[in-house]
Amino acid sequence: MWKSALNKMLWGLLVIFAFRFFSDMFTGTPFNPQWYLTAFLIILVTTLISTEAIILYKRHKH
Repeated sequence: MWKSALNKMLWGLLVIFAFRFFSDMFTGTPFNPQWYLTAFLIILVTTLISTEAIILYKRHKH
């Protein structure tokens, strides 16, 4: 269960980063690694919390 959630998170990250990277390239915005790091951490924490909640819920249901 959590593997598919992690998979979705990674694909989501890839799409977001690629979109941001190309839009930066086209507009000529200087590369901002802090933005990528912040986005990564937020998505990672959100995924971990939601996965933990799903696991606890399933365990509690039985």
